Amino acid sequence: MKIFQKNKKIKKAEAFTLVEALISITILMISVAAPLNLASQGLMAANIAQRQIVAFYLAQDVNEWIINQKMSNHLKSSNDMLDGLDDCIVTAGGNEKGCAINTLENSPSSAITSCAASGCPSKGKLYKNSNGFYAPNLSAADFSGYTRYSEIRRIGVDGGVVTEARIKTVVKWTSAQGVEQSYELVNNISKW
Repeated sequence: MKIFQKNKKIKKAEAFTLVEALISITILMISVAAPLNLASQGLMAANIAQRQIVAFYLAQDVNEWIINQKMSNHLKSSNDMLDGLDDCIVTAGGNEKGCAINTLENSPSSAITSCAASGCPSKGKLYKNSNGFYAPNLSAADFSGYTRYSEIRRIGVDGGVVTEARIKTVVKWTSAQGVEQSYELVNNISKW
C-alpha cells in the first residue's frame, strides 16, 4: 500500500507582509501624486500666460488707437501730430499721470479721460461686456480685473513742431495668487 501513499506536506500560504504592503502603497501614491502636481502647475502657468496675453492685447489696442489718431491728424493736414491727445501728454511740472482711453470711441474728446485729477487706477478700470470687448464705462459686475493707462512724451521737437513721441501704456492686474502684475508697452511714433 505504500505505492498509493503520497507525500502530504502542508504548504504555508504566501502573502505580503505589512511592511511590503505599506511600501507598495507609498510607491503607488507617489506615482499618482507627481503627475497631478505637474498638471496643477501646468494649469497655473497657462492661466498666467493667458492673463499676460490679454494684457499685451489691451496695451497694443491703446497704442494702435493713438497711432490712428496721429494718422487722422496727418490726413487732416494738422501741423501737430498729437492734436486732440493733450490729456495724454506728460509734461514736466504738468500732467504727470497720463490718461485712460476708451478705444471703442472714435473721437478723442469722448475717448480720453485725463488721470491728473484723481489718478488712473479708478479711471483706467476695464470692464468686459457680453461681446468680449473691454471698455472703462461698463457695469461694475463685469469688471475684468485689468486697469490701463497711457502716457505720451514728446521726444523730438523741431521748430516748435513735435516730430517724435513715445507712447507708453501700462496694464495692471492681480494674479490668482494675489500678486499685482503689470505689462508695459512702449512705441515711438514720428511725424511723416
